[in-house]
Amino acid sequence: VHGIQLSDMDKKIGSTMMENQIKTIFDELKYVPISDLERKEKMCLSFEEAKERAKIVSSVSYMLALVLHKGDEYLGYVTIDFNLAETVDNLFIDFYGKELLLYLCNEATITDKGAFVKRKVKIEKKNQKVGYNKVVIAFRNEYSVNGNGLHHFKDPSDNEEYLYSNFEPFAAHAMFPCFDQPNLKASLKLITITAPNWVVIGNELEKETISADYVLPKLKELKIPSAFFDKNLQNEKYVLREFNSTASISTYLFACIAGPYFCFSSPKKEGYPPMRIFSRGSLKHHVAPYAEEFFRITECGVKFYEECFGRKFPFSKHDQIYCPEFNSGAMENVGAVTYTENYVFKDPPTEEKMMDFAETILHELSHMWFGDLVTMNWWNDLWLNESFATFISNLSMAIGKGLERYRTIWTSFNKYKGWAYREDQNLSLIHISEPTRPRLISYAVFCLKKKKKN
Repeated sequence: VHGIQLSDMDKKIGSTMMENQIKTIFDELKYVPISDLERKEKMCLSFEEAKERAKIVSSVSYMLALVLHKGDEYLGYVTIDFNLAETVDNLFIDFYGKELLLYLCNEATITDKGAFVKRKVKIEKKNQKVGYNKVVIAFRNEYSVNGNGLHHFKDPSDNEEYLYSNFEPFAAHAMFPCFDQPNLKASLKLITITAPNWVVIGNELEKETISADYVLPKLKELKIPSAFFDKNLQNEKYVLREFNSTASISTYLFACIAGPYFCFSSPKKEGYPPMRIFSRGSLKHHVAPYAEEFFRITECGVKFYEECFGRKFPFSKHDQIYCPEFNSGAMENVGAVTYTENYVFKDPPTEEKMMDFAETILHELSHMWFGDLVTMNWWNDLWLNESFATFISNLSMAIGKGLERYRTIWTSFNKYKGWAYREDQNLSLIHISEPTRPRLISYAVFCLKKKKKN
């Protein structure tokens, strides 16, 4: 599929532009880059590492600026503010990237070649402080082509380039340096520099867009090196977009989607969050006939869950984006849910397909409360996160107002239930959580039934 990325000449030109920009950054910062020499040795964050880190790290926030070049690579600049309960020997930030262009820890410049090895940016004990700490990292990275991290796709029908992030369970650090574990929630302030015809979608609403002529003063205000907006980007009229800061959410729920996406907007309605649907431009005529039903299902789901959970929709917006080469059915990023393009119907869908589509929409929507607002401590409770979303989305289709078309959903649900029973009988079954957990789900079902009865 990725044989149709860029022509050799395009790659050569793009690579030369990137190299020149990197050299300018080095000259401005007087800094030698740190490369991860053992980057190919993939390693995961262990539960023990995450547990120890969560004991001492708190009050995390990120400001992330991304220069989203067309082509194969991008640049980033992140500031990480956090508190430490104590100084330790083995503290690190997760990052699976190409190289660090700048690394500052509490204003100390770090040039040690061993500071960035095997997906870890190490924070030496001598550079740590009890209380408030600040890390600044400028970095260079490649777009992903495996569906995780920041994925790049070139549309063969019109040669347009599209980007989207996908982080669950452990891939936010494949886009930028962060404490990548679900129980270290943080706020994110996203800033992007992109081609002027690109749309950018984040977790929050866009605060402002700044034209090329005024980007440099804005970078100065944000304390980002001016070399991140070089002459080439100025000449191509790249624009800067600043987004509102998110609530405190897990890193796997951060989102950045960029490219010439086509937007379908729902008229603003009292009592509902702003809603938009995005797709590749080449697919918009396939999406258009079903956009109204897409919005309608979402609106019915919002009202059902608000009543069911006793809490209003917890975030500022609810965008939904069709993404090319998406690895799964959908992903519940806060305010920016991503979907496989298998749900772009090029022929009239059967009722079974529409049933599956509706269930996926409502499944992801339920996560805004159960999963995003309230999040598991570690991945051994992912089963509860996903199983509950499947259960409650099916329940909404069975009894929710406005969803009468989908009342036969329990037939499909029983297929999954049978599958679960069969899996449960396998000798290869591995327990992923303590045996008392099933009582919790039974109690949750009891509470929901009681609430409905009342």
